[in-house]
Amino acid sequence: MSRVVTFATAVAATIKTGVPSVTEATWQLGRFNLDDLARVTGRGAFVVVGVLGANVDRGSDSAPSALARVAAFVVTKGKKAEREHQAWSIGEAIAVLADGKAQFWGLQGLGVPMKVRLEPLTSALSDDKGVALLAVQWEQKLHRIGEGVFDNDPEPPTQLFIFGEEQNGGDDAPGP
Repeated sequence: MSRVVTFATAVAATIKTGVPSVTEATWQLGRFNLDDLARVTGRGAFVVVGVLGANVDRGSDSAPSALARVAAFVVTKGKKAEREHQAWSIGEAIAVLADGKAQFWGLQGLGVPMKVRLEPLTSALSDDKGVALLAVQWEQKLHRIGEGVFDNDPEPPTQLFIFGEEQNGGDDAPGP
């Protein structure tokens, strides 16, 4: 399984157990926006963890790692003042969880979360839908990315196709 997916799943599970007022926590690729609200209608306070991107590099030990940009999107419903208060309370709780000096979400091979911040995303459109949106964002280093991604396929890919055409490359590629 992807290291990024394992990470996002672990973050969502930790938030679900660590923040009692959250009724459900899950993960998805990327951002959560108003178009995604149909999935959460009728639920209490809801959190969606998204990995917004990751800069991949190789460290001095040549093992690939990634600096992931992460967000926990908090969605609350109810009367305006109540939902905004609840969104901020849950957001603060997640920020405290994420800003722990050793918050590794139950995993090994992670760096310490950095640049934790809260950002309200509530707008007139979300107000019309009766929800408050807030994002808790941070960066965190994921070491050993790519590990295990070929476990279901013991042979790594040996061919490259672009727009359905096989590309030649490697040792048998024609030279200049």
